[in-house]
Amino acid sequence: MLAICATGCGILPPPPDAVVTGMAYARQRFFIPSGGAFEVAILDVTDADAPPVIIGRQTLEEFERLPVALRIPYRSAQVVPERRYVVRATVSVNGIAWMASEGMNPLQRDPAYRHVDVLLQPLPRSAATEQAAVPLAQTYWKLTEVDGMVVPPAPAGRPQAHLVVQPQEGRIAGSGGCNPFIGTYEMSGGELRIGSIDAGLQLCFDTGLAEGLYLEALRTAEHYRIEGRQLVLARADGPGKEKVLLRFEAPELRLK
Repeated sequence: MLAICATGCGILPPPPDAVVTGMAYARQRFFIPSGGAFEVAILDVTDADAPPVIIGRQTLEEFERLPVALRIPYRSAQVVPERRYVVRATVSVNGIAWMASEGMNPLQRDPAYRHVDVLLQPLPRSAATEQAAVPLAQTYWKLTEVDGMVVPPAPAGRPQAHLVVQPQEGRIAGSGGCNPFIGTYEMSGGELRIGSIDAGLQLCFDTGLAEGLYLEALRTAEHYRIEGRQLVLARADGPGKEKVLLRFEAPELRLK
């Protein structure tokens, strides 16, 4: 029995020993339809080239109204001074993203002041987002296809090509798989147009060509849509037609 357990039993992490308190609220009163769910998480966002890591989470099913008192459990040993943490919240209805927190909501370094109030705003509704399981903004979008070609996993030591829309800064940011980039954008309804893009100048023989194709496709995109956890950027290709330029996916964030 001991031998079997030694090879087949995982070691459970220690239980949470601390909480972040606060309040999730909206400036206006909103009626949450049937099927509403609330989630708030403490995210480690130190590595800009990787998806955030969840170190604490609070969820409410059959959620009906705001405000909500926050008590997010986490392990205090996971919060270290040299890393950066934020608190983000979402409201979904039957799996469709409905509201999201505004801004970054940083977690204070001093454990005595780990109280965070989170303002939630309704997400823009359009044909582009009616099937969205996650918000467009502040989501880590991993690049999966460029002009129909599947993007392979990043080589060792290289960042995964990705995109993040940052409305608070009025910009996009990401990586082409070799160089980081930032750029401007304009959005209205389902339209999304990328303006100037500034990228690094490092030469990468293994990913440089793919990076160039990715950045050029970003520059020519005209509109977007979100299908579940998939983001599609496309442009018009004749009357009533479109050409899909880029596909991304939002990785499922796991509790560490």
